[in-house]
Amino acid sequence: MSATYQYISLFRKLHKMYNIQYSMKHITDLLTSVYPAQCNDYIMLRHNNYKIPTDAEMYPLVKYLIDNNLPLGGWNYRSDDDMCFFSIMTDKYHNKFPSAQNIVKTLKNIMGSDIVSVHTGYETESLNIGLLHVHLMNDEQTFVTVDFHYTLVDFLKSVLNLAPGYGTLLPGCKRLYEHGLIDFDSLEKLRMSVSNTSVDPDEIYQIPRKRKSDVLAKSSI
Repeated sequence: MSATYQYISLFRKLHKMYNIQYSMKHITDLLTSVYPAQCNDYIMLRHNNYKIPTDAEMYPLVKYLIDNNLPLGGWNYRSDDDMCFFSIMTDKYHNKFPSAQNIVKTLKNIMGSDIVSVHTGYETESLNIGLLHVHLMNDEQTFVTVDFHYTLVDFLKSVLNLAPGYGTLLPGCKRLYEHGLIDFDSLEKLRMSVSNTSVDPDEIYQIPRKRKSDVLAKSSI
């Protein structure tokens, strides 16, 4: 069975556990998004004709930054060391984007200068968990990376008076492992495969209809 078939079958089972309606629409959106291997639970953000699975806890903050003309290049909520990050593309990536210094200025304006700490280089040891840590590497950097402790997310949403994310809260693929639908190593291989596979939305949507029995028969792990 192809990785796409397997991913669809597993997510259909997962969505059934969570009583999620319109399962195939959500699976199709994920597989045709910019990041089909989304790990954390997410809300789908639509921006400039792109579908972007966005960590649910980060969604209001991510949307706020995008709405304030900061071109985000990526983000992650709560890694193994309890840190989060987002990266912002600079004018060295594309001349229509802001410079690193203007990014810092904008962050201080919208977040508050007392919460933004600027670092030269990428030191991550002993970072104050109550601050946003902005890393300026050199004059040619294409991204500005901002690290912060996960506990700061709720504080920022409160200070900025951000509403919860709109849209359906959906389980990320780590739930496949947590619910015993697939082992960890197989999941990692599957995530890599679907990330490197280009798929046709119309064809995806027809898979369960044309080959439902075949998919279910081959989906046991």
